[in-house]
Amino acid sequence: MQLTPTNDYDPALTSLTKRIRQTTEGAVGWYRLGQLLVIVGAYDKAENLYLTLLGQKSTENVRERGHIYHMLG
Repeated sequence: MQLTPTNDYDPALTSLTKRIRQTTEGAVGWYRLGQLLVIVGAYDKAENLYLTLLGQKSTENVRERGHIYHMLG
């Protein structure tokens, strides 16, 4: 496999970025990354991310914790 340099004006990169945004619509920040990891089948990485988020003080919100538990399920 050979890597090819790209830039922000690459149509393939633009298309991929748009598709990722559509697929993870509604999620923000780390939750968007977790959702994307689940979609691509990287379940172990998504689980590690969600468990890390649960351990942070910023997830004291019941709704956020509920979302994380839902994604872990």
